[in-house]
Order: sequence, then structure tokens, then C-alpha cells
Amino acid sequence: MNVDNEPLKTIGTIQGQDVMISGTKSFVINAPIANWFAVAGSLGDACAIFLIQKGSPGLTIGNRLNTLGFDAAAISGIDLVDCRIPRSQVIGPIDARKMPGRIRLWENQSLLGCCNGLMKAAYEEAKHHAKTHKSGGKPVIAYQEVGFKLSEMLTRLQASQLLAARTAGTMETNDSEAESLMWCAKVFCAEAAENVTGNALQILSGAGYISGNASERAYRCAKFCQIAGTSTEISRVKIGDAALGYS
Repeated sequence: MNVDNEPLKTIGTIQGQDVMISGTKSFVINAPIANWFAVAGSLGDACAIFLIQKGSPGLTIGNRLNTLGFDAAAISGIDLVDCRIPRSQVIGPIDARKMPGRIRLWENQSLLGCCNGLMKAAYEEAKHHAKTHKSGGKPVIAYQEVGFKLSEMLTRLQASQLLAARTAGTMETNDSEAESLMWCAKVFCAEAAENVTGNALQILSGAGYISGNASERAYRCAKFCQIAGTSTEISRVKIGDAALGYS
């Protein structure tokens, strides 16, 4: 969670043909159900990825955490205490200046897809409800305010999809603006997701407040997109630094 702000505190030490690993990782997605773990850490003066199999001595998987959203993601912490793996299960050494940032960019790119999926699900459900549900003897969509909300939702969704697509293309070409564009996309798409899913619940009214519908699930999940990866607050700082030439 702190790969942007702190040095990697998980340490690997070479011992003959093996590597001994110690450290703690919080909020590991799929930890309770995974068969393998790819753990980022330090190896000497460089970084490395340690591939650790479930059941390895020294690996302890914490209890699954209860989360606001993303119910399908099994999240827990893991502890590594003198966990021994063969050197063949080590990827690296990798440049310590580049690896953490590259991993975070991949994570942010995945979160952009999450944002757009959440918005799409909520928008489609709200649109269907507005066309089929009646209030005051006429379809909800006949009320101008509802139509305006749907138009704003669609605008944010379309803009988010375009920005995510441009970001992905820029990353593929290793453009110098790729990182800055990713942070811009993270801010816009993540905050748009909360806005669109919230407006969907408003259109659904009482039906949206009942658990089990797509918009309710999307609304609960949307907050994760703002705090996971590079948070929207840190992204804004990075955007400003890039614009001023500090990064």
C-alpha cells in the first residue's frame, strides 16, 4: 500500500541456493484463496519479486477482512518470517527506481477498468428503471431532472472510457507523458465512478437503497477505486509536480 511513499520493508537474504524472506504485507487481494504469492521486496541494493507457494514454512495468511465493497475480492494480510524459497523463484534483481512505480501503474490501469465497469452497470440500471418505473402517472424519465442526471452520467462514462483508452495507448508506446496521464485518469475516472453510481441510486430511489441491485453494489465498490493504487489525493500532487517539472 505504501510502495509510492516508503522503501520496501520486506527483505530477502541470499543463503546459498535459497533466499530467506521476512516482512509483512497488508491488504493482499485474493490472499485467503491464492496458491501462489508474488511478493515485492528488497534483495541487496535492488528490488525483486519473490514467488512464494501457499503452505511454505514461514508464510502466515491472516483472516479475511470485511470490506465495504468488492465482495468477491478476498482480502487479508500476510506475514513472512524466515520464509525460505529457492533462488529459481525470484524474479530480479530489478532496478529499485523503476519497479515500484511500474507495478503501481499496472494497478492503476486495472482500477480504471473497474471504474468504467462500475459506471456502466449503474448507468444501464438507472436508465432501465427511469424508462420502466412510473411516478405520478408517467415514466420517471419524463421528469427533466432525471433526464439531466442520466445525460451527466453518460457524459462522465464516455469521457472516462476515452481517457482510460488514451492512457492505455500512451503506456504501450512508453510516451513521456504516460505517468502524468495515468494520474489524471485515476483522478477523473475514480471520482466519476462515485458520482455516477451515486446518481444511479438517486434515480432508483427506494429500490436503489435496498441491497442486492447493481447500482448499490457499484456505489459501495466505487470508493475503493479512489483509495487503492495511487490515491486520488496523491495523484493530484503528482500531477502538479509533473506539470511543474519536479518529477
